[in-house]
Amino acid sequence: MKTVFILLFCLLSFVSFSQIETIDARIAEYDAKIAEAIAEEMEEITPHLSTSCPLMLPAIGPVNHEIDIYFEHYQEESGADGVGMKTICSIRKVSF
Repeated sequence: MKTVFILLFCLLSFVSFSQIETIDARIAEYDAKIAEAIAEEMEEITPHLSTSCPLMLPAIGPVNHEIDIYFEHYQEESGADGVGMKTICSIRKVSF
């Protein structure tokens, strides 16, 4: 019984490692798109929001952190009859 649990744990570890590789690949693709849009000065392709967040850290005091949120938006039809459009936004990357 212990052997079954150990084998199952090893299998789950392997599967989770492969998911991390997929996520890292997607992040690298999106980082490349952001770098390309910034280099070509096309900010409308990769919309982003920049803000600062003041945090109070113990023994340090107030620290302003810059936060960049990159998102993707697109429009699709909102009804079965094709009347109207709705905009959908998805957060793709947050730099803190």
